Amino acid sequence: MKVNSSEINKTKASLINIFFNYGTTLVLIINSIFLVPFYLNYMSLSDYGAWLTAIAAINIVMLIDPGISSVSSQRMSKSFSEDSDKDFQGFFLSSFMIAMLFSIFTLFIGFMLASYALDLLDYEDQNRIVELNKAIKIYIVAISLVPIYSILSSFLQALLQTFKDNSINFISIVTSPFVIVIGLMNDLGIVSLALGIFVPNLIRIILYIPVVLLLWQRYVEERVINFSNSRVLLLFKDIKFLYLRKFSSITSENIET
Repeated sequence: MKVNSSEINKTKASLINIFFNYGTTLVLIINSIFLVPFYLNYMSLSDYGAWLTAIAAINIVMLIDPGISSVSSQRMSKSFSEDSDKDFQGFFLSSFMIAMLFSIFTLFIGFMLASYALDLLDYEDQNRIVELNKAIKIYIVAISLVPIYSILSSFLQALLQTFKDNSINFISIVTSPFVIVIGLMNDLGIVSLALGIFVPNLIRIILYIPVVLLLWQRYVEERVINFSNSRVLLLFKDIKFLYLRKFSSITSENIET
């Protein structure tokens, strides 16, 4: 590695994470609680309930990724502290490839579940059904981006670049209520709620990619693309233990809805 991990202030990095976590939580509270009455000025309560029910059914696809980013971050952090460029590069590239695979599976299975989610609802207004169908598809694309940007985020966390990572995440989250409000004011209805998830996720990827490439040149001596350092099997060995916990988490989050 071009930079020694001991030179980085780990306490400062941890404090930055804590500070941004509180800020992020505040924005999420505003978006999911205080702005709901505003949303309901542009749609009926049944429309909003239909959206929540539909995404609860779709969220089962989130089981596909049990938490590859957490394993990736741990592995890369260890490689960084041990000054092992080969391991660091191998774990990053392997994690990114697995994340891409998870994203493709999410799209494929998500679109298969889309019609099932609509069957859960009983709407007489066909215009709303068409609108909800568009929203669900946008939502599926949005959550398919999660494994990808999570790996890019874990790269920054592993290098203790917590301010850059949290800044990107915070900026993305802050855009969500603005996107939803603008969408509702332009008569996009339920689609606005889906765009409020899709746009921030897309912004994350757009912002993460140049930052990751820049930091790679500054920190890592190995080339980004080098399949000879593959650590795919080791990562799969780690993530298989995460699936049960993920299943429990997704079930508890959506069963009440």
